[in-house]
This record gives sequence, C-alpha cells and structure tokens, in this order.
Amino acid sequence: MIRAWTAAGQRIRVRGAGTKSGLFPAADVTLATEKLRGVRAYARDDLYITVGAGTTLGEMQDYLAADGMWPPLLSPWPDATVGGVVAANFNAPLRMRYGGIRDLVLAATAVLPDGRILRAGRPVMKNVAGYDLVKVFIGSYGALGLITDVTFKLSPRPRERTTYAISVNNLLRGVAWCKRLMRGALVASSVILCRNCPLPGVDSDYVLLYTAEGLPEDVQTEIAEVREALQETLPPTMVGIAQSGNDVWAAWMRTPPAHGFMLRLGFAPKDLPDAISLVLSASAERCAFLADFAAGHLYVRGNVDLRAVRNVARQRGGYAVVLNADPALRDSLDLWGHTPDALDMMRALKAQWDPQGLFNPGAFIV
Repeated sequence: MIRAWTAAGQRIRVRGAGTKSGLFPAADVTLATEKLRGVRAYARDDLYITVGAGTTLGEMQDYLAADGMWPPLLSPWPDATVGGVVAANFNAPLRMRYGGIRDLVLAATAVLPDGRILRAGRPVMKNVAGYDLVKVFIGSYGALGLITDVTFKLSPRPRERTTYAISVNNLLRGVAWCKRLMRGALVASSVILCRNCPLPGVDSDYVLLYTAEGLPEDVQTEIAEVREALQETLPPTMVGIAQSGNDVWAAWMRTPPAHGFMLRLGFAPKDLPDAISLVLSASAERCAFLADFAAGHLYVRGNVDLRAVRNVARQRGGYAVVLNADPALRDSLDLWGHTPDALDMMRALKAQWDPQGLFNPGAFIV
C-alpha cells in the first residue's frame, strides 16, 4: 500500500490515536495504526517486551502489571499508542529517574516510504553491532517511515513512591528551592514547580512537587534529606499527596488552552531557572506554567507573545514548540520555530529515504 501510494505521488499521514497530531495539516491518505497492536514477544527474565506500534501505552502497562514490571513510560493520554509516543519522543518528567525513550527502546521495525522493511536494534541490553539506527526513528514524527513494532527495556515497578507538595510564596523562592533539591535528587522521578496546578490541601499560587520512588529505604532517606534541606531557609508547608509529580504533569498536559497556546520550551537544565522569569515576562497575563527542572523543560499555557517567547528562548540557547493552540490561531502556524544544528543531516536522510517528501508532510521540521 505504501509503495503504491508513494508511486502515485500521494501524501501519507500516519496516525496513531491522534493525541499528538491535531495540528498537522491534511494529507491525501491517512494510515492508521490501530490494527497493529498486541504483544509480539515478552521475555520477563531477559527484561524486554515487543509490541505492535498501535498498542496503547495503557494496554502494555496493564499486560505487564501482573508481573510487577513496566517500561518506565507515561503519557498524559491513556490511549496514546506506543508508536506515537516513540515517534514524538514524548518524555514525562520521570525520565530523570529511568532515562528517556531513547534509552528504553532496544529495537524497532519500520516500513520506509519506498516499501522496504527495516529492522533496527536487537532485544538485548548491550547491543554494539553496527549503527544504532533505531535512534533515527525516535523523535522523527513519522517523517522517515511507519513504525510497526517496538521493543522496550523493562524495569521492576518501584516498591514505594512518595510525593510532597510544597507551598511556595513566590516564583524566586520556588526556583531557588528546586535548584537546591536537584543537587541531592538520586531516586527522584520529578522535581517540578508549577502555577495553577490545583491540588488538595494546597492553596498557594505556586507549588513545588517532589516525587521519590524505588526501594523503601532509599525513598525514605531521600525524603528526609529534602525536609532537612528546606529547613535551612524559611520552613515551608509540606503536604503528602497521593498523586505523583508525573501524574500532576499528565493532568496539566491534558488541559487544552482555552485561548492562546500551549508551549514546550527547552533549555539546558542549568539555564532553566534564569529563563523562567524572562519567558513569563513575555506573557500577556499570568499564564499557567509547569517547569521540569531535570529535563530543562518549561510548559506554558495561555496568552503569550509567541515571537517574543521564541526570541527569549533563542537568546538562552533554547527553543519553543507549539503543542496545542486555540483553533483561531492554527492557520499557517509554525509549530517548531527554530533550526536545529543537525538540520542538514536530517534533510539528507529525508531526501535519501523519501525524496518526494510524501511521508507525514508538515509534521516535522524537515
């Protein structure tokens, strides 16, 4: 089918569950992956699982739950497909604890735009044979071909997970506390500062969320160190909550902007603290935001001057990507707004595998 469509010059849109492709332009053909689902192979002792790209993340996690295993992945949308999560390289804050998607994918199978089938990687922990081609498809937004199955590295589920929500009086204090806590974050799965994150028992505009997970003794030791570190300054109000910082991130991401944009800004983690106030100063109002200090990501929702925000990001060596937008603002919207250093290499690879530019057009920088 792919060979026939590209031979006829038809543009092909790849679609998983549609959770991340709402802003992409229309194409001649939509290729849905919902039938490419199910577990293809599962080796608990060898710590890997292979699933079809149309399998939802929730289905895979439910399948593994009985054995107390999981690939440490989270999406705001339970029906997000494995292929979509990998193609978008959509990482939750828990990356700081377990590594990112690129660290968890061992192998993948993909159909190239000319119909060739490419199998990259191996279901083993240490694979050094040849080029690590599987990484090419992680974050490619479907521009290089259709991912049909993915093999993930597995981990035991954490035995204990503890989250504290810490009320913060002002932005500068919250940023200072996050910087301080990052220095001792060994088993933390999120260090987040957010505004307009409604939580039970927390009534401040700003809240710092710290989640530690793993072995009980490690978690308890780290939480005790968090308490001690915060006592060095003005003692804050700490409230234990059932949700993890990653759960709060997921709920925040599921809330679309009533007006304006939802943006993801990326900086070197060391530059994020100084960049937060500069970015928020370019907002037309007190926008909701969530800062992931380990990843260097700042998510902003509301009325912002997109050009001004992107100028600030570029000056700090970062970028600003549009994740969602008010429908009135979507026409001719530049989703990416920046030129990555590897753009020439990306174009060369795209030209080699898809010279007509028919596969997932308008979905990626290339």
